[in-house]
Amino acid sequence: MRRLRSADLSVFLAIAEHRSFRKASVDLGVTASALSHALRAIEERLDVRLVNRTTRGVGLTEAGRAAA
Repeated sequence: MRRLRSADLSVFLAIAEHRSFRKASVDLGVTASALSHALRAIEERLDVRLVNRTTRGVGLTEAGRAAA
């Protein structure tokens, strides 16, 4: 079973808490683009989609809710 590393977990939890890449990026002190790329890498490594991205916001998938 593949697991989240602590840095991955921080990225995912900030996005899940804020439901926004921009707000999470301010919280973590990185760019929203960096968070988006980091989350995409996490999802690829785990082979599961954790969030649904839209132009209006971010919503957790069922797997994302289970992980949060």
